[in-house]
Amino acid sequence: GNITIPNAALDSISSQASGSTITVSLGTVDKTTLTADQQKAVGTSTVYGVSVMSREQSISSFGGGSVTISLPYTLKGGEDAAGVTVWYLNNAGKLEKMACTYDKATRLATFITNHLSYYVVGWSKAWNNPFADVKTTDWFYSAVEYAVRNELFTGVTATTFSPNMPMTRAMLVTVLYRL
Repeated sequence: GNITIPNAALDSISSQASGSTITVSLGTVDKTTLTADQQKAVGTSTVYGVSVMSREQSISSFGGGSVTISLPYTLKGGEDAAGVTVWYLNNAGKLEKMACTYDKATRLATFITNHLSYYVVGWSKAWNNPFADVKTTDWFYSAVEYAVRNELFTGVTATTFSPNMPMTRAMLVTVLYRL
């Protein structure tokens, strides 16, 4: 993989350093070092650890700046570049989807982040939004995608989600049952 660190982020890293040497590393993580929740979340996927160290001190933020990271991923049969996804693996074992681009020629998934941690690259079937009242620019778009993908909600009709409609008790009970 690759890490691109802009000058402003380098200045922030340098000011946080506790020694004269700074080590930047990017590599695969031994899954036995992960918590049980983290291991369950990643399954068989490769986990990448990205870190910046000065002596024994971890530097994981950049004074409001960000870095660009590219991680390898090879498409498997039936997969297309649009479905390649990067997730941040948090300490609680939850995967948080990140915006990324995939280059078929280099086989790298590239994303921008403002912190360093564990990341997973994989493939997720692109969601085909059937709802005319849910646009990609809506603040709730990803929440609707999550609810539909996880079969918590199905929408009012096949083409209408009605995101501004009040939730009834029956809807809530249905969602809780499905959850």
